[in-house]
Amino acid sequence: MGGADVQRHRDRLQPQRDQRTTDLWQDIWDPQYQGRLAVPDISGTSGQQFLIAAARLNGGSLEDVDPGFEAIVQLKPHVVTYYTQADQIVALLERGDIVIAPWYIDRVGAAAANGVPVALAFPEEGAIGIIPTVSIPKGSPNKELAQQYIDILLSPEGQTCFAERQFAGPTNKTVELPPEIAQFVPYKDSVQQMYFPDTAYVARVLPEWTDRWNREIAR
Repeated sequence: MGGADVQRHRDRLQPQRDQRTTDLWQDIWDPQYQGRLAVPDISGTSGQQFLIAAARLNGGSLEDVDPGFEAIVQLKPHVVTYYTQADQIVALLERGDIVIAPWYIDRVGAAAANGVPVALAFPEEGAIGIIPTVSIPKGSPNKELAQQYIDILLSPEGQTCFAERQFAGPTNKTVELPPEIAQFVPYKDSVQQMYFPDTAYVARVLPEWTDRWNREIAR
């Protein structure tokens, strides 16, 4: 599993940041990050999830995203860019143009493994989760082999491999990950705090969200 959370530049955080042991979605609105943050565009999953997080943070919900739009509008004067491709964040971090952004959990792990100065923060309010699926096409001529493949994917060995290579959180609860991998994926306690939106509902209302985003935020 994966999702959207808060990522930070590992070396360029302001020294006045408090030393609490948890991180918050609310940190994105901290004045010390003005002019040093990136926000995902609504065209990407992370943008949709950031809107949901902002709504829930400010008393709204999946069905009431008005508070989310209002909160993101407040960020407009301080945003370096609204990114449409996940990899845009890498260059922004390497140049030091930004120090904080909502980003995909697996991308943070992959970037850190490649030497990008980034750290993952699972927000105290909960990251917004994604559960990937695997399906067998109807009428598949190799159904038995496909089922064997799925069994391998869901096995402890398969799930551990995905965590180590793709920074995807394990859905198999028997998996035990080493600390250097566990810190970068949804795992155990961090999973319990995650919010998993109704994706069918999001798909239905996304055109409406996109129109409003383009009117109020992207302009």
